[in-house]
Amino acid sequence: MGTGFYSGFAPTFAELFPTSIRATAQGFIYNTGRATSALAPAAVGFFSATHGVASALGATAGFFALAAVIVYFFLPETKGGELE
Repeated sequence: MGTGFYSGFAPTFAELFPTSIRATAQGFIYNTGRATSALAPAAVGFFSATHGVASALGATAGFFALAAVIVYFFLPETKGGELE
């Protein structure tokens, strides 16, 4: 399930941005997320060394939960809207 959420990126982002900047915006958001997630192995290693493996995995789960809350409350509804 760790990579299953990627399947929703293309249809979701396609509805959020106007056609003139859609590909650039999608690429920027997707690759910014990839670059940020590249820090995860170092963060898990640091937390494991200083606070134990359970804390490291708990922090990772916490970030996933935070992302879910942000998406749920702040991603706009586009159903029935017209694409630009």
